Amino acid sequence: MIIKLILILTLGALVSCSSGGKNSSVDEIKDDEIVGKDVPSWTEDNGIISGRLVAVGYSEMAVSKSPRFVEKAALMDGETKLLADAPQDFRILTQNSLTGAGIESSEFVQIQTSLKEVMGVEGFKRHEKTCRKIVRYTESNDRNILRGCWYRVSADLNKLQEAYRYILEKKYGRGKADKFKELMGQEIDKINDHKKFD
Repeated sequence: MIIKLILILTLGALVSCSSGGKNSSVDEIKDDEIVGKDVPSWTEDNGIISGRLVAVGYSEMAVSKSPRFVEKAALMDGETKLLADAPQDFRILTQNSLTGAGIESSEFVQIQTSLKEVMGVEGFKRHEKTCRKIVRYTESNDRNILRGCWYRVSADLNKLQEAYRYILEKKYGRGKADKFKELMGQEIDKINDHKKFD
């Protein structure tokens, strides 16, 4: 009886020691750190803002890479988000206008991929950019120092609307393209009116 009691107490002590060790190692893993000033609030911009479609691109690479290279990658990411992966409020607006014009909303992705060619560089505006060194810790608390860059880009809604009309006219004819432009214009006006009263 005494031997069983000693065995139970010994096992209990071993279990508590081993579980305590695991908890303490998890607690010791450090959080990632951004070196320098706080990241500006505009890095969260996404959607329709003041008559423009806005997106923020991000790129993160080893700190040994040229800052210009990381910035360029962030810019490209922003332009891709703007067109190929449009913000949700703009995607809904466009798909509603396509459906109203008698065009399948599933065509949206295919049309989006043509937009960049039609608009060219002139349709985009490059806004703020910022970079920070970022320290990331692995589970074994090894430090990885990276460079993260954010790049805010936008496109004028009227130019986007005209670019869509051009693509749709080539594919579906003038009637559907004009109907789409009319419906999209109405949707944009609703957004602008709503924001006046916010």
